[in-house]
Formats: sequence, structure tokens, C-alpha cells
Amino acid sequence: MSAGDLEALRAEINALDREVLAALNRRLELVSLVRGHKDLAGARWIDAEREAELLRGLAGENRGPLSERAVTAIFTAVLDVMKQEVASERPSRAAAPPSPARTGID
Repeated sequence: MSAGDLEALRAEINALDREVLAALNRRLELVSLVRGHKDLAGARWIDAEREAELLRGLAGENRGPLSERAVTAIFTAVLDVMKQEVASERPSRAAAPPSPARTGID
């Protein structure tokens, strides 16, 4: 492998990293909007069942080379970070009664 090949690979990785960053920021914007809708409706905004369903779906769609374990670990971390970021934007409505509705972080 030549130095030029290595640089081209690194440039492609850098471009992908920036795409991932943009996608994560957009995802956070959408999660924040979902949280706002759920807050207005008095609904819980986190649902472990919905998260598990999301993780199963992503793992099922994965065609590799990432392992199922890796996909689950990565997206579990993404979900955790999204929850932390949205929670830091505004406090949850502690005064609102819990809703029986099934809601998730999406």
C-alpha cells in the first residue's frame, strides 16, 4: 500500500466521521422535538421496550462487518447520550402524572 493509498483511505474515513457527526446532531434535534411533543402530551419520553425494539431492528438489518454485539453496543451508547443531552436541555416535568402511554426515545 502506498502512502497515497493510505492518505486516500484516511480522507474517506474523515469524511465518513463528519457524516456520522452530522447525522448524530440531526438525530438529537429530532429526539428533542419528540421530547417536546411528549412533554406537551404528558407522556413518558423514555420506553425501554421501544429502545429494545429499535436495537433488535438495527441488529436484524445489519449486514456486517459489524457484529450484532457491536451494533447493539454502539446504538445503546447513542441512545444513552441522546437521553443525557435532551435531559440537560430542560428538566423533565416532574409534576406531570405518569402516563400509561407507551413512548420511547425513538
